[in-house]
Amino acid sequence: AATAGARVALIEQNFLLGGQLLSERPGSEAAAWLQGVETELKGFGTVSLMARTTAVGLYDGKVLGLVERRDDAQVAGQARQTFTILRAGAIVFASGAIERPLVFSNNDRPGVMLASAVRTYVNRFAVLPGRKAVVATANDGAWRTAFDLAAAGAQVTVADMRATLAPALQAEASRLGIAVHAGTHIADLSGGRAVKAARLAGAGAKTEVDCDLVCVSGGWSPTVHLTSQLGVKPVYREDIDGFVPGAFAAGQFGAGSV
Repeated sequence: AATAGARVALIEQNFLLGGQLLSERPGSEAAAWLQGVETELKGFGTVSLMARTTAVGLYDGKVLGLVERRDDAQVAGQARQTFTILRAGAIVFASGAIERPLVFSNNDRPGVMLASAVRTYVNRFAVLPGRKAVVATANDGAWRTAFDLAAAGAQVTVADMRATLAPALQAEASRLGIAVHAGTHIADLSGGRAVKAARLAGAGAKTEVDCDLVCVSGGWSPTVHLTSQLGVKPVYREDIDGFVPGAFAAGQFGAGSV
């Protein structure tokens, strides 16, 4: 849009641009791409990069309500938050998706985390949340967490609810020494103040795996909160087990997961 000469406002609720790309491995192609795009955007005089800003309302006529949170170091004598009304000619919704958990007995034990959160700790903050990890999933995305944990030195076991797995995933898991259980789910966890073991059940015999970290991923749900505010009902898509916007009004578009 900026290349075509339009004035653009990029609304980002985080204090850094990039979304899930911030959780990619340092030095990866994705990280280099993100840095290049951000540099390019800053070179346009018609682009406003609004970090720490959340679109909290969508109203008739492509009007948005924005809440900007100021950096605590800059709030002396200023409001901590600023509310802005933005009237747009067109809106592109690129709000991403929210990872869903998996539910099983004792899944509230300390040490149970969403797989994407673990990946963020490992790659963005160089923190290894556990030495022995079980990754329980029903989608390909959580396997990247398993790979990154193994590359960081953790002992990893993958329990995937699907009976058939992509050969490329299994090959990479074998290369990294990751134990794989297909058609398997977590039935229960043991441990009090911390996870000690996961009991696996499913296609094969029941197995107990010692662990101090459990990473879960039940798939991803597109973030449709804002697009639903004008009364357009989300529609269910069976292939992703989630809801997507039912329709877009004139001048409104979806991108990525939306």
